[in-house]
Amino acid sequence: MGILEIVGINGMSGSLLVLFLLPIFINMGIILVVSITLPSSNTHSGFMLFVFVLILWQFPDLFIRVSRSSEAASQWAEIAKAPILFVTPLAMLFGLRFAGWNKRINPILLFVLLFLIPIGLLLGELVIPLTHEITRSDEWGWIANPKPTTFVHAMYYWISLQGIGCLLLFWVIYISKLKESIGAVPALLLAIGITIPTFGGIVWQIIRPLLFNANDVPITAPLVTVFSLLAVVAITKYRLLDYSPQHQWKRIVDLTREGILIVDMEDRIMYANNYFCNTLGYDFAEIQSKKAGSTVFDQSTGETMACIARKFSQTDQLKTEIQIITKGAEKIWVLFSSSPYLDSKGKVIGSMGILTDINNLKMTENKLKHKVDELNMFFYKSSHDLKTPAASIKGLVKLYNSGSYVQVEVLFDAIEKSVNRLMDTTDRLSQIPIISQRNPEASEINWNRTIAEILDDLADKNSICLCLVNIEIKEAFYSDAYLISLILRNAISNAFIYIDSCKSQSRIEISIVQVQGDARIVVSDNGCGIPEELHRNIFQLFTRGEARSGIGLGLYSLKLAVDKLGGEVSLKSIVNEGTSITILIPSVLSS
Repeated sequence: MGILEIVGINGMSGSLLVLFLLPIFINMGIILVVSITLPSSNTHSGFMLFVFVLILWQFPDLFIRVSRSSEAASQWAEIAKAPILFVTPLAMLFGLRFAGWNKRINPILLFVLLFLIPIGLLLGELVIPLTHEITRSDEWGWIANPKPTTFVHAMYYWISLQGIGCLLLFWVIYISKLKESIGAVPALLLAIGITIPTFGGIVWQIIRPLLFNANDVPITAPLVTVFSLLAVVAITKYRLLDYSPQHQWKRIVDLTREGILIVDMEDRIMYANNYFCNTLGYDFAEIQSKKAGSTVFDQSTGETMACIARKFSQTDQLKTEIQIITKGAEKIWVLFSSSPYLDSKGKVIGSMGILTDINNLKMTENKLKHKVDELNMFFYKSSHDLKTPAASIKGLVKLYNSGSYVQVEVLFDAIEKSVNRLMDTTDRLSQIPIISQRNPEASEINWNRTIAEILDDLADKNSICLCLVNIEIKEAFYSDAYLISLILRNAISNAFIYIDSCKSQSRIEISIVQVQGDARIVVSDNGCGIPEELHRNIFQLFTRGEARSGIGLGLYSLKLAVDKLGGEVSLKSIVNEGTSITILIPSVLSS
């Protein structure tokens, strides 16, 4: 019998032809759209396989209707048996993948549950052939009714059972997605799409011919296209599969701002993502198969990561803060989270670590700790420096009240010195928050007037030493006048503090010159000098050049003000020869 005779249309109405032919073209279009527009993934491939098998069912179902003879219709009915058995299992597999539930079931068990019985029925049909009674219908063309035998009943009951199972699966998926803002609507579309052909097929093509001995109504194959169409709506409008991360894993892993490291049971590096390699400055080829402990961690850290694979259970995790070593030997703080790495069978084959860069956070934490320690020291030292002159004043007042001390002038002179020391301490303490919170305001600096005012305020000390001033500022210099005055005052006051009374002539030299627009200030003295072991911390809070001199705030405030102006300060000092403080301040041009 020729192929034309088999498939030739024999008086079939145009509307009926559209009913059976249109779904085929729709499903072919679906395969084309999905294959072109969506990236490759197991879920996409499973959906296209379902649609392809559906087409393999719809084609012979169409040719049954349009065949020229009952013999041709019978042949197409034989061909249609195989895809009928596999359409529902493939739909269920797609549903499981959509919900992500397939990962909860062993792959072998899943294959047995879905495909073993259909394969068995297909092979059984070779032993017990399935025969049909071919009848002619004015509405549906040729109709192939299966002859009711025990095997036929078993086959169609199983198809019905799978259809009901598929129906329940998609509605359970929908119920589970109700709490999700995105997944609920596409799940509802899939559930409705599978409900229509399932009920139609069971009622009109299984129950009707087998139980009531009536011709079946061949609408199941076309109705399944409703599921395909609704699935396409879910895919395109609601982007059902676009948000599935499975086909994006490599891109996600490469773009994540977390380092990912996988080692085997021997601590050899088996995988590292781009962020991890870029952070450490390596190409993956440079560290692949090398020991993690000796390459990127210290030995103890690497050993801990390897031990996770051997000692920990599948659910145990390790989280700690550690330092990793870059290719350039720089140490970087990371938050390290590690857990066992499993193969597809659940066997531990290594360890996986997620590394979050917390280096900036750790540096900020250390700075904050330093500031807290500095603040604690500030409260302790300042309370001591305030208490000392206050205690002296209290003792002197008590002595005066006792009436036993007759030299009142000497007594009040001592009280005045203690009051001056107390005021000096409070003045210097008040400078610190002012400097820290101040926003520098640019104005032209009058160096001569500023120096003159400072030396005038220190007139009592100025009388015991020679002050030499040299100012060479040819261009207008702009900066914060308050901070400049504070810097000069503290530097000059420091020179007075370290005057050596044993020398015949104490001398202080103040030099201010302009260097490429910046101001270079040098304050030198020939005083007693500062021991070398104190140089390193001399600009820190409450550090004194000598245990008996100053309160340890002047140079700290000076450094704070210089930093605020973006400048630099350094100190050179030799015991019994003198001290030199050099300050470089950049000019800020006024608007």
